[in-house]
Amino acid sequence: MKTKNNALSTYLFSTLGLLVMAALLVAVNLLVGVVNLRLDATQDKLHTLSRGTRETLAGMDTDVTINFYFSRDLAELPVGIKNYARRVEDLLKEYEHHGKGRIRVRKFNPKPDSDAEEAARVDNIEPMQAGMMPFYFGLAVKCLDEVQTIAQLSPGREERLEYDLTRAIYRVLNPDKPRIGLLSSLPILGSAPQNPMMAMQGRGQTPPWLVAQIMRQDYEVEELAADTDTISGEIDILLLVHPKDLPPATLYAIDQYLLRGGRVLAFLDAMSLAEQMQQPPQMMGMRPPTGASSLGPLLAAWGVNFVQLGDEPGVIADTQYMLQAPSQPGQPEQAFPTVLALGADALSRTDITVGQLDNLWLANSGAFVLEGETGLARTRLVESSDKAGFVEKFQAMSLDPSTGRRILDALKTDGTRHLLGLRLEGTFATAFPEGAPGGGEGGDSLKKSSRDSVVVLFADADLLSNDIAFVGVGAGPGRQPLFYEPRNQNASLLMNTLEWLAGDNNLISLRSRGVRKRPLERFDTMLAEARKEYQSVMEQLEKELRETERRLRELEEKKAPGQNRQWHLSPEQQTELENLKKKSEIAERRQRDLRKEYRRDVESLEKALMVLNIGAMPALVALGGLALALVKRRRMVRK
Repeated sequence: MKTKNNALSTYLFSTLGLLVMAALLVAVNLLVGVVNLRLDATQDKLHTLSRGTRETLAGMDTDVTINFYFSRDLAELPVGIKNYARRVEDLLKEYEHHGKGRIRVRKFNPKPDSDAEEAARVDNIEPMQAGMMPFYFGLAVKCLDEVQTIAQLSPGREERLEYDLTRAIYRVLNPDKPRIGLLSSLPILGSAPQNPMMAMQGRGQTPPWLVAQIMRQDYEVEELAADTDTISGEIDILLLVHPKDLPPATLYAIDQYLLRGGRVLAFLDAMSLAEQMQQPPQMMGMRPPTGASSLGPLLAAWGVNFVQLGDEPGVIADTQYMLQAPSQPGQPEQAFPTVLALGADALSRTDITVGQLDNLWLANSGAFVLEGETGLARTRLVESSDKAGFVEKFQAMSLDPSTGRRILDALKTDGTRHLLGLRLEGTFATAFPEGAPGGGEGGDSLKKSSRDSVVVLFADADLLSNDIAFVGVGAGPGRQPLFYEPRNQNASLLMNTLEWLAGDNNLISLRSRGVRKRPLERFDTMLAEARKEYQSVMEQLEKELRETERRLRELEEKKAPGQNRQWHLSPEQQTELENLKKKSEIAERRQRDLRKEYRRDVESLEKALMVLNIGAMPALVALGGLALALVKRRRMVRK
């Protein structure tokens, strides 16, 4: 009887304890919900607003309204979208909290033919599809008459959401277009004809580059003379494109602009194709390669070297990222080793300016090397593969396919991922410690940045040109295209970088803060080993197959034209021909079997990992529970 009473007492006590714990959890949850308390336990503080955002919100002196549109009642909505919408709402609460009354969030649930749907259309929120049904999921940020819209919110861009939202708030608070000062040796803004007679007839005008037209939609673009000796503080961004032979006074002006807290974006070039194309046709084959960009002592002061090959910067050739395309429509693909088609692996995936890009083209690019310690923060943005090397300019002048083959045959790779784009941030030191060059006025020369400055460098200027960045559509023989469309994401690279630089210092400090990728290293290693073994066998089979096909072609050429019987073949050659055909069939069948085995092995590995992830933890918990139950049972029996 006493044992039964003890068991009942233990049961009641346990049940009561569970009820008390449940009540406490509900009470704490309600309390936290009321006072909006949150604990961010993630390693990177992913759910906490960054310092740049908090300081931007703290400095607001005008009210901002954020209209949040989400068709939450649509039954066809994917679970991932619903979960992401909750995270967006949580983030908006943080903005309201840190806005100290200056941020107001309004939520709309657009339904068909409703006022909320009309409001979404007015705010330029673009509908998306869930099955056959449209739905709205976007933000509109408003301040007075200014509106910035994030037309579609996507989980795939979650890591950019805070940046996009803070940038939108900054834009509506600062609606004036930022000013770009452009200094270039290339006619980016177009050029007038040098012949006065042609000018009078309205002929010979070179139109602005397409990137210039795109820039002017969002920025005031002011062209600076190559011999300017002053750069105004009203210039928000100094854009240098293939700067050549700049006089010391101009280099000094750039130096002082940067030290005043300026922001510099420079596209250098080892040998500009765009400049080469400006030469008269009769001179193209006679003149030596065009000269490289140069910033004189500035690069050295920044701890950067534009890689030399002999007396001039060398041109990068890359056997992995080289462009492979037909030289003429309908022709087989050819290799162009000095024209780089860079994918996602060549770009920093964690950087806000290049992290979303996966298709950049660079033509006859140079490369940078970082030297010494300058105290500057250095960010590698774009790199070659480790299967790249340098070639002389004369080798890179021609885009003829035969030139590409000669470059590949002679190229010496060095196993280094060469630096093609980088960013420098922090306090810069002057490149002119003695003051203004030539004894000019330099009494007020700055020796160090008065505040943090930024320099972004890319090793190619041709990536902005029409021929590399765009492709004409609808052009007839000898006629201008009806319109142009992007060939790659080069224009996006320019606009992303300008947009980032045009923000205030708080916005510049804001980084992409999405979920950090935590790769399954053991799984990746096993997969890499399987892939390596597979590729090794496939390459050997491919080599044997090519040799077999070559020998087959030699024997087939000895057959009589238009006849089925063998001609000029000895019995031994006829036997070899039959054996080669069988060997070719066996090799092709072995390749198919290998591909099947590889896919089967990968799928088996993925399934094993999935079972381990899904089943291991529940199994451990169950075993732990069983062990605990057995221990308790033994104790009860002993009592």
